[in-house]
Amino acid sequence: MRNTIFFILLSSVLNLGADSLKVLTYNIQGMKPGTSPELRIIHIIDKIIQLDPDIIGLQEINESLSGDGTDNQAKVIADSLSAYFGINYNYYYEFTHLSWNNNFREFVGIITKYNVEEEGFFQLVQGTFPRKVIWNKINTPIGTVNFF
Repeated sequence: MRNTIFFILLSSVLNLGADSLKVLTYNIQGMKPGTSPELRIIHIIDKIIQLDPDIIGLQEINESLSGDGTDNQAKVIADSLSAYFGINYNYYYEFTHLSWNNNFREFVGIITKYNVEEEGFFQLVQGTFPRKVIWNKINTPIGTVNFF
């Protein structure tokens, strides 16, 4: 309930309209053991559809080591949004490290409904895990946005 109220207040303060963007950031928590990731991703997609953001920043995106990348959670989300809204969602992600006892590849990523002019990443100072910041130069109705 508090999150809903906060969003309503934030929407009022920002005066969301034709000259604004809706941005969402989310930590997927990958395929964390014991959390039923197959079910969680369905709920995540449903919530993103409800929120209908223009740009999404994601962390702890996972894909299995044994697959061909088709189970990459950023790809699954972008493909689901494309199918639901009938427009192409662009996605970009970069590998950061292996996760959950080295059973999955972990990434950070960006998904957007707008065209991406450029994309890339920068390696950051190593912490507990290797760290990266990724970026997209995105053409939006309000102009070019550099999203990190």
